[in-house]
Amino acid sequence: MGDMAALVVIFTVAAATYCLRLCGLLFSNKLARGGRVKVFLDALPATLLIALVVPSLLKEGLLGAVVAALIALCIYATKSVVASMVLGVVVVALGRAGFYM
Repeated sequence: MGDMAALVVIFTVAAATYCLRLCGLLFSNKLARGGRVKVFLDALPATLLIALVVPSLLKEGLLGAVVAALIALCIYATKSVVASMVLGVVVVALGRAGFYM
């Protein structure tokens, strides 16, 4: 793919992304706020988080399971998302460097 074709693809995808976000802002007031739509919108953040996190944990294997357990314990004990995130990053970094089990 030439440089010009790559730029066209990049700008096309950027324009499409911008249009999707703009449509979300413009039309979000038009959505019904009750019933199935409310249930769907309430479940969406957790669903997206799981969809982003679980494949990475599965790819890590045993280390991913250990990190998930430690993060769950940390978030339960401290109620701090930042502390849990830092703990997860540190444990994964140490594990990848060979400092586990």
